[in-house]
Amino acid sequence: MFNLFPKHFKKSAVLSFAKRFNSRSYANSVNESLFVSLWNNLRQSAQLPEKFIWLLGAPGAGKGTATPVILKEWEVSTPPIVISSLLNTPEAIEIKNRGGLVDDAHVLKALLNELTKEVYTPGALIDGFPRTRVQSNFVQFLRQKSKATLFHLVIVYVDQELSVERQLYRGKQAKYLNQIKGGKIEEERPGDLDLRIATERFFGAEKFLSVSLANLSKSLGIFGSER
Repeated sequence: MFNLFPKHFKKSAVLSFAKRFNSRSYANSVNESLFVSLWNNLRQSAQLPEKFIWLLGAPGAGKGTATPVILKEWEVSTPPIVISSLLNTPEAIEIKNRGGLVDDAHVLKALLNELTKEVYTPGALIDGFPRTRVQSNFVQFLRQKSKATLFHLVIVYVDQELSVERQLYRGKQAKYLNQIKGGKIEEERPGDLDLRIATERFFGAEKFLSVSLANLSKSLGIFGSER
């Protein structure tokens, strides 16, 4: 059973903590010029969402299963923004299939263009972001720029064994369904069919989760759960 607020997290305390965002200056950040450039290239009428929910978890953690619960909890009715779905160029797909990360500039541009679509004005859940230190800094940059009434990071935890098991099961299931349906109906990701890649993807996710937490835990509301 998915538990959005386990016993060791106090909902009211974390919500209150989220409001005490540390709006320190990023004038000396090496990322500042990239962020400002992306921001200045937006159309004048562009608006950021009124609510932000950043969702992270290793492959197989159950983010897709948890998403409807999270959206309902914070009254967000728009469809989730899945970062991997935004990165659909041949180069990006090849990198993702190897378990790697697409370069930050490409990811940030794709995300900002999506976030400023009118459909997301009431609120947005972003699945699979941030994954690097630069992306974590960008989240804080957006926190400064936005007038959001809610700005949270949610992490769904899973251990290595279960993560790998779920990835491989997902791959076998997709392959089986495509065979019986006679076509590429379900996405077959190489990482879901290879034990080594599935394991590397888990440890890669663990690494970027650590980076994101180190950067954001003092400035955002952090919610955790275990599946």
